[in-house]
Amino acid sequence: MNGEAKAKTQKKEHKTCLPGGHPGGISLTERLLKMGQCRIREQETGNTQISDAGSESPRALDLGAGDGTAVRFLRENGYDTEGIDLFPGSEEVREQDMRSLRCRDESYDLCLAECSLSSCGGRTEALREAHRILRPGGKFLLSDVFFQKRTDLEPLLGGDLTWEGWRKAFADAGFRICSMEDESIRWKDFFLESLWKGNAEETFLDFFRSAGKAGCGYFLACLEKGEGNGTV
Repeated sequence: MNGEAKAKTQKKEHKTCLPGGHPGGISLTERLLKMGQCRIREQETGNTQISDAGSESPRALDLGAGDGTAVRFLRENGYDTEGIDLFPGSEEVREQDMRSLRCRDESYDLCLAECSLSSCGGRTEALREAHRILRPGGKFLLSDVFFQKRTDLEPLLGGDLTWEGWRKAFADAGFRICSMEDESIRWKDFFLESLWKGNAEETFLDFFRSAGKAGCGYFLACLEKGEGNGTV
């Protein structure tokens, strides 16, 4: 198989496994920014609530940006933001693979990945790429699924996705874990809403069934590119 054919095959196999965006929507994106103590403006006043220590317009990259909703939100909050996805859903998102980014080393202040790492087909590679393009002290904000026990979904979702499996993957990539929170209630709401609206295809229903048997939950995490690993 030549390089072009292989890339097309990988793209087909690793389309996001979740219908209808990600649990929590833009409210969870806002929550992630607050977790990372990143700049975010009050919705009513427009004033900046938390100001980061970076540049006047910090550079941000949304990994798995979909239709660009979070890209627009970050721009509204003062970030110089780009979005990439294997399946761009708007003109604001470029087609690119998070496992092999066409970005310079240490060129971003913030990376965002909302329910995209587990479905990219190469979590290890994506984490290393995010670490590579972040400046020292840069933040990686993410949300994703985790499992209470090992599952047969692992070959599809990129390895051990238990709580400890994620923590090990973050540390192995060189990140420091600032905080990691269980937000599984959002996953349950997302699952029920997908069923209620009927926007879950049969393949997604199969995923939900398997995930339920493995005790699927949802987490938020704030990681930092620093000197060492561990939790602060």
